[in-house]
Amino acid sequence: METSRPQPTARAVVLVLAYCGGLVSLTQSVALPLLHDLPDLLHASVGDVSWVSTAALLGGAVANPVLGKLGDMYGKRTVMLGALAALLVGSVIAAVSPSVWPLVIGRAMQGVSIAVLPISMALAKDLLAPHKVIGAVAMISAMLGIGGGIALPMAGVMLDLWGWQSVFWASAVMALAGIVLTAIVLPRTERGTRQPFDVTGAMLLSIALVSLLLPLSKSSKWGFAQPLPLALYAIGFIGLFAWFRWEQHPAVPLVNIDLMRQRPLLVTNIVGMLLGFGMFNNNYVSIFLLQAPKAVSHGFDTSVTMAGMVLLPAALAMMFMSPVSARISTRYGGRTALWIGALAIGTSFIARPFMVGSIWQIGLGVAMVNCGVGIAYGAMPAVVMSYVPASEAGSANALGTLTRSTGASISSAAFAALLSSLTTLHDGEQVAQLIAFQIAFGMSAVLALAAAALAFSLPRTPSILDQRR
Repeated sequence: METSRPQPTARAVVLVLAYCGGLVSLTQSVALPLLHDLPDLLHASVGDVSWVSTAALLGGAVANPVLGKLGDMYGKRTVMLGALAALLVGSVIAAVSPSVWPLVIGRAMQGVSIAVLPISMALAKDLLAPHKVIGAVAMISAMLGIGGGIALPMAGVMLDLWGWQSVFWASAVMALAGIVLTAIVLPRTERGTRQPFDVTGAMLLSIALVSLLLPLSKSSKWGFAQPLPLALYAIGFIGLFAWFRWEQHPAVPLVNIDLMRQRPLLVTNIVGMLLGFGMFNNNYVSIFLLQAPKAVSHGFDTSVTMAGMVLLPAALAMMFMSPVSARISTRYGGRTALWIGALAIGTSFIARPFMVGSIWQIGLGVAMVNCGVGIAYGAMPAVVMSYVPASEAGSANALGTLTRSTGASISSAAFAALLSSLTTLHDGEQVAQLIAFQIAFGMSAVLALAAAALAFSLPRTPSILDQRR
């Protein structure tokens, strides 16, 4: 570590890392409440406006593994500052956009910043004493849900009071604060060994990810079995196979395939994908349920802002459960916290089909699931880092974040298809039936319980107490 400044306190480091993690999580979700109004505000089609959310997803998918590896090679703090700078520039571009396509470019740049999350976790391991790492990583990981939970009511209120541009100006101000705090508080970290960057691997993986995630995110418009999505899926799987074969050859590959395909890391990433599926469903399906018209038996006809306020306590539940996750990991190891959290998610989803009779029941159901998410997500990065050397921590966590995002993308496509296939006619519009929501919760319960079983099968990770003995 190279620095001439006084060393920051551990509390200051954790607060800055958690702030930056929550910030990028918030900016990934902040545009969702705007999508309904943007076609009229920007005089654009609904299809064109849908790229506002798709661009952020694709930008994050490409940036995550690339920036994670660059952080391992050239210094995590430096790369994190670059990702936050992309967030700042993207937010300003979005705020001043006169039409939809500059806004899409701005959102793609905002999506790049999602790499801050895995880099923050790896920085916590570099900058903190070993006994403080688990709690810090749990808090940073919990920010993934907290930021998203705050984004919905915040964007809805700002849209009503000051217009859609104010949402992106607020993102720009918060990004600037993140850059300043990172530059002032976080000390410089040692760079890895200067070695050539795997450009070919990065390009192949980017092509594969974009080709697979783009038709998933557009499935409600493009369908699943049309020529365009099928062609993209084919390109994606061929690209993924080519990338996998290529990564066997470089001296310094983008992703250490030999390490990542070892059973503990492979299973942990599968668990992450399954839980990402359930976490997205918990919020996504609940918003649709809350906004269903009152004329149907299960509808409450809430606004986006009101739906966000109902889900806000559930987002805060994740924050309150991150110390619980840290305590379990400290005493019994990260593997134990991971399977306990996944089991809590699964059992909560079993109850959710029966908790649809009132707004408070829906809010409570979301909070119950999020308590399990807070425990599981808090433990997962610690589990990953226990299986990899410090030199691979950034890229390993980036891959873990990517698998959770992929689970969320699959969830979005699956439940969009489910909610649009089981409908009833109301005032000339198709409204999802109650059974569609109940099936969605049931599917998530099965997958979360499968994740718990897989997590339980992992090799036991040593706890902090074990390491002290």
